[in-house]
Amino acid sequence: MALPPTATITPPTPKRRRFRWPRIPKWVDSLFAVGGVAMLVYVVSRYPLPAIVAACRRLGPLVSLAFVLPLGWQAIGAVAVWVLLAGRVELKKILWARLAADAYNSLFFSVGGEPFRVRFLSRFVPADEVVAALLRDRMFDMISGYIVSATFLFVGLRRLAGVPALETALYGYAAVTLALGIAGTLLVTTRLPSRVGALILRAVGGSATAPLTRLPARTLMRVVPLYATARALGVLEKGVLIWLLTGRFDVVLAGLFDGVLNAAGAMSFFVPGALGVFEGTSVYLFTLLGLGGPQGVVFGLVRRARMLLIIVAGVALHWLGRSAMARAQKEPAPPA
Repeated sequence: MALPPTATITPPTPKRRRFRWPRIPKWVDSLFAVGGVAMLVYVVSRYPLPAIVAACRRLGPLVSLAFVLPLGWQAIGAVAVWVLLAGRVELKKILWARLAADAYNSLFFSVGGEPFRVRFLSRFVPADEVVAALLRDRMFDMISGYIVSATFLFVGLRRLAGVPALETALYGYAAVTLALGIAGTLLVTTRLPSRVGALILRAVGGSATAPLTRLPARTLMRVVPLYATARALGVLEKGVLIWLLTGRFDVVLAGLFDGVLNAAGAMSFFVPGALGVFEGTSVYLFTLLGLGGPQGVVFGLVRRARMLLIIVAGVALHWLGRSAMARAQKEPAPPA
């Protein structure tokens, strides 16, 4: 009698476990945010209201420049990403996604806007290429900030000679950030961003499709002036505000403010949006340099108002433009 055929049992394929980033409890951010608000209230309450109002009146209509210039560096940043993506996504789509992502990042004190930007741009370009381009964008932005801040600190710290401890600490910060900027410039041109982008996609369950590539020298030469110009606009914004409040336009002084405020933001990374930290640092610098405490309060409040306005504008553009961008998704991508 013939024996029945032996059944072959295929063992089940084990499910691939997705990597999960450790979560920080929400109350931690809330606690630091409350502390930042308390610091902001304390800074403002140190000076009489009439003196603050008088400083506000000195600004005049030209204060609008402090709100327009940041839009310029947002637009330049969008152009840089357009170049990094080899022109395969329309510039208006990149700008729309950037404004929305930055608004949500600031609104929720996190990087919650970046996944949205990756998902949206991945409709037109493979996701791993988008992640690599956005990583390079952030790295270039950080590198340009480090190099510009360090340069102005080395040039302008002589003006803080009356506070040796602060001067020494900031010289150390400038040296470290300059070294990080140079090292970052060397890394951003390698295959590292592409490799990291592929690892991130695999960690969240996706897969990379494009080969790991270096940043072409031609692309590097095109984007470096863009990031430098964006940083120059950031320094100019501070210079314009100092000029309107004090009558002095001093590029080195504006760059010194830029460097010190960036250092304060880096050291207080745990405070959401550096709330209260930027304002307190601004008042301290204005007082230390003999520019007036109330003027420092107004300087900090105007920059905070500018941040809030950009948040509102970014969220509004996102909600108003969702249907238009959904239609744009169906359009063919521009040729590379």
